[in-house]
Amino acid sequence: TSGLIPKPDGEAGRPGRGGYNLEQALGWEAKKYQSIKTYVKKLVEEHLDPTKNFSSQSLTGLVNVRTLACQKFPVLQDYADSWPVIDLICLDLKYTSGRAR
Repeated sequence: TSGLIPKPDGEAGRPGRGGYNLEQALGWEAKKYQSIKTYVKKLVEEHLDPTKNFSSQSLTGLVNVRTLACQKFPVLQDYADSWPVIDLICLDLKYTSGRAR
């Protein structure tokens, strides 16, 4: 194995439907989780289109958000494909794109 932490099965934000609660899955202290979540939200606003869902975003924008988040918070590199960043992006866009409709 690569030694990286694998992504749980299912989708973040859907604990009742075969998914998981991201904050619980990560097991980080609340302050750390909130700091990373806030930073990723800021990156989403700067690099992505908040009116579109995840699959409609530009690959360049998604890569930029993931790279910048991993540079600021190296702990994210302990996870396979930096999946917590992707989950945070998805959760944020699910909210903002839903509001834009």
